[in-house]
Amino acid sequence: MRLKLILILCFLQMQSNFLDAQGINNNNNVCQCSEIGLDNKWAEEEKIICYKIPVPGNASNQKETFLMAVAIAKSTRNTNSSLLYLHGGPGISTLSNLPKYLKSDTWKKLREQENLVFFDYRGTGFSEPELENFSDSVRRFSMKNADPIAQHQFRISLIQDYRNKLLAEGINLNDFSSLHNANDAEAIRRALNLTEWNVYGVSHGTTVALQLLKHHEPTVRSMILDSPFPPNAPWVDFIRPFNEAFIVLEKRIENDPDYKTEFKDLRKSFAHAVNRLNISPAKINISPADSNSTYPFTGFDFAWGIWQAMLNPKYITLVPLLIREIEQGNDQLLFPFTSLFNNPDQFGTFSPLQSLSV
Repeated sequence: MRLKLILILCFLQMQSNFLDAQGINNNNNVCQCSEIGLDNKWAEEEKIICYKIPVPGNASNQKETFLMAVAIAKSTRNTNSSLLYLHGGPGISTLSNLPKYLKSDTWKKLREQENLVFFDYRGTGFSEPELENFSDSVRRFSMKNADPIAQHQFRISLIQDYRNKLLAEGINLNDFSSLHNANDAEAIRRALNLTEWNVYGVSHGTTVALQLLKHHEPTVRSMILDSPFPPNAPWVDFIRPFNEAFIVLEKRIENDPDYKTEFKDLRKSFAHAVNRLNISPAKINISPADSNSTYPFTGFDFAWGIWQAMLNPKYITLVPLLIREIEQGNDQLLFPFTSLFNNPDQFGTFSPLQSLSV
């Protein structure tokens, strides 16, 4: 992590030497930070400027506009260079993470050299249009019906209903894509009177960054692609990266005598745990205050949580023990597990409809 930060800072320093003087001096779209989900007092103390910037709703109708929630953390050294951050996801808001980001050593270092530009992608967080979150409806249905096929059919029916409702309001889910997000970023750059900027994309944000480079290349001074998702790969292909991460975990176990003795066949244990939960889902109490608010936790839920855990260096060492415990039926561990790794908002407020549209 430290080496990656050093490389990023060196790269941006080289690029910023060539930047023209440029200002974030358009006040027409400035708003109270509380209007885009940020505390006004905190924003003032942290020298955050907030905007609601109009962007075209789609290419064919320039009159229809959506307001994008944008926040800029001014450089702590008053530099003129700007860095656009493109968040992962899709479906995850950016600004809900901003207080956490600005506390980190990485972003503190970046902020020394750059004015940091953050925005919520269309349909997420406080950027328009507001898309309904059907997660609670799915959860309530799942509490009454543990059949995965019935849950899937219910989810599809909900999505179709929401799609038809949005079409009646003049909103087409085809207008939610990585290209649209890139075009929104370009509209934001123009509104902020920036000649060009450095771009830092992470995970899904790298696909947005590549679209930005493809369609608006003259405005991109430099670009960093962190944990890129190949543009030609199927978007829902999480099986291959999951397997690659699991192989790394297995190799580390193989090279550690104690772990090798303790966890002889982790892959088989994982398969047993997933199969057990798919056959007989565990009942997870969502609300401790309501003993009837239980959710059927399946093997697919467990697999997704393990995937999230393997992405976190803080928790990956616990994965072998967790797999073994769940294989052996120690389901009391699942509640804290779901709180950590199966919360859809763990990386920022989540919009399932925007995610599916992208």
